[in-house]
Amino acid sequence: MKKFFIIPVALAIIPMAIFPEKSAGGTFPSDFVFVEGGTFCMGDPEEKINQRHQETVGSFYICNHEVTQREYREVTGKNPSSFKGDSRPVESVSFYDAIEYCNKLSEKEGLMPCYKKITQENKNTFKKNDIYGEWVQDKNADGYRLPTEAEWEYAARGGKKSNGYAYSGSNEIEETGWYGSNSGEKSHDVMTKSPNELGLYDMSGNVFEWCAGFFGKSNDMIIRGGNFYGSRIYCLTYYRTWFDPADSHAMLGFRVVRGK
Repeated sequence: MKKFFIIPVALAIIPMAIFPEKSAGGTFPSDFVFVEGGTFCMGDPEEKINQRHQETVGSFYICNHEVTQREYREVTGKNPSSFKGDSRPVESVSFYDAIEYCNKLSEKEGLMPCYKKITQENKNTFKKNDIYGEWVQDKNADGYRLPTEAEWEYAARGGKKSNGYAYSGSNEIEETGWYGSNSGEKSHDVMTKSPNELGLYDMSGNVFEWCAGFFGKSNDMIIRGGNFYGSRIYCLTYYRTWFDPADSHAMLGFRVVRGK
């Protein structure tokens, strides 16, 4: 399903101090948060948007902020965003742009890329749900990747530290997210609202985030988290919708994870 929006262009001031360097001697960057795995009730409590069910996820690491324009440009040499600003989330990126970024970042840091191009030789060796267009996910790789939908919602809810908030980190969207009524219809620098229980920012609002998962039986990919243009409903931790993976709009961004 294609969606179209009229997007104005804006500029932003760059606070450089919010992007930590790698931890000394550590395996993961210092802006990655460890999420201990567990079982949780996923979905809409009232089952108006999606069905509530038990879901179990393993432990993983997730970046505490959406990929910024500076980070994206340093890895890819590009910045497709409509709302320019080094500390704003990169947007106007397709699902395929996001997984290519993951691969390039993995290669830059000497890790095994999680996504591989499908070839004539390997196309019949993978499960359908691991295949995204011309790409397939290697579950054994240790590089950067997009979160699954279950990982994303579990982290947005606060994992094992969850207080059961409606939005990620609060029952008041004004405290935790940029959305249509408070954003001025533009994106904002990451990490300028309150974080959730895990210390994750902008899981509600700012830009929608691509997830590695199909919407039902379609070829559309899941997006989560709400955005600066839309209703507060989109920012609920359980709200889910979809986009064509080739689409790139100013409300579409992403964040990255790595396995334990």
